[in-house]
Amino acid sequence: MCNGGGAFSPEEVEYLRSLPVVAEATSRRITYTESFKHNCMRRYHAGESPVELFREAGLDPSLIGYKRIERCFARWRKIACRMGTDRLVSVDGNGGVVPSASADVAPSAESAEVARSAVSQPVQPPQTTETQSNATLPAPRNAAEVPILSGGDVRDLLIAQQVRRIDELEREVAALRAELHRK
Repeated sequence: MCNGGGAFSPEEVEYLRSLPVVAEATSRRITYTESFKHNCMRRYHAGESPVELFREAGLDPSLIGYKRIERCFARWRKIACRMGTDRLVSVDGNGGVVPSASADVAPSAESAEVARSAVSQPVQPPQTTETQSNATLPAPRNAAEVPILSGGDVRDLLIAQQVRRIDELEREVAALRAELHRK
């Protein structure tokens, strides 16, 4: 986002529109295809990184920002939760999302307590000489600085923390692999 303030340049908008996963792009907004949303949620629930899913699609965080990725997953998760399920399973012909036949059970008091304790202990990424010296990669903000998104849902904060932590770990693995190949 060269223009700052979250706005995309005309060249960036043109690039975004050229991607098969983007239904529409303006200087301020990206609309993703339903199949991309569905595929992201399916793979996310299988344990894949939201940041990596966006990177694979040509939507690097350096272009669209980490916060946009976090908000997409929080919003898509909310859509699934409102339908009484935690998974987006199929997309109907009209672009709507259809929940799975077996809806997941609502979170228990025990899982809510685990979530609350996880929020009270924010993730602190480890500092290595490789991550400290790599100035070209934007460092994720401390998870404690992230407000609970969209109405105070603890799950949104957990998603934001996990996205940042996973990205940090992926960067560390890449740095270690590069170091290993140099030896």
